[in-house]
Amino acid sequence: ITVTKTFGGYHFYQGSEILRWNQLLSKMESNEDAYWQMNSARNSKVLADVVGGLGGFALGWIVGTALAGGEASGILVIVGVGLIVTSIPITQSSYRKAKHAVRMYNNGLPTSYIRPKAELKLAATSNGLGLIWNF
Repeated sequence: ITVTKTFGGYHFYQGSEILRWNQLLSKMESNEDAYWQMNSARNSKVLADVVGGLGGFALGWIVGTALAGGEASGILVIVGVGLIVTSIPITQSSYRKAKHAVRMYNNGLPTSYIRPKAELKLAATSNGLGLIWNF
């Protein structure tokens, strides 16, 4: 699994396929530590999305009220901005956890062994010329 930084976040790939949070979680079931780290990352991301969404809703409500000729509440502006600002470090934390889970998962994968090619060389030795075969 690879991680690519994008505007406003990260994309997770396996090959050329973009993986969503739930797909990442299911891929990591074979590595318990990575799975729990990714689960924590996903839960943090959901919390950040809810908090940020509530802040956006509050600000949208204020803009809609002002456009309709109503009186905007200063407290609701503060609450909306506060919620959006609060969601930012939660989102960053979720991405840090997800990147750590990907590293844990990738490090736990079995590595493949590529057998080196056999090599035959002509070399000079103390006894004269000889063949050296490395395999």
